[in-house]
Amino acid sequence: MDIRRDNSGMVMVMVLLFMLAAILIGIFMMRSTIIETKIVTNEKEHNQDFYLAESAAEIILPQFDDIVSAAAWVVDNRVNISGKMPAGSALAGANVGITLRRVGNPPVGSGASATKTTAYYYRVDATVGDQKVEMGIWKAFPKPGS
Repeated sequence: MDIRRDNSGMVMVMVLLFMLAAILIGIFMMRSTIIETKIVTNEKEHNQDFYLAESAAEIILPQFDDIVSAAAWVVDNRVNISGKMPAGSALAGANVGITLRRVGNPPVGSGASATKTTAYYYRVDATVGDQKVEMGIWKAFPKPGS
């Protein structure tokens, strides 16, 4: 029997090599799919936290005048207003605060008179998960004696 001419068993070796290649390709494709799924899940959670934080900051705007009027404000002192979030909603866990940033003249072109009014510049910040949204708001109040 001449081994160089006898090809019996060669088909089995070729099939085993093909199966090994197919299994390796399948494993790599599964790992890639798992990684892509984790990326998409993280991105979804990231976006959801961002939109919740943005919504929490937006919910404060209609309540802003009442909140500002009800507290004594000190520059750069953050006041936690998380309790103003609707109970039972996804925003109930948001960390929301308002900080008085500075007091000065109203912005030029705002229509508020710098001689008759004082502008108070506030920052509203809302944090949900790892997302933080900040929003600047200013409000003009009449100067005493104006």
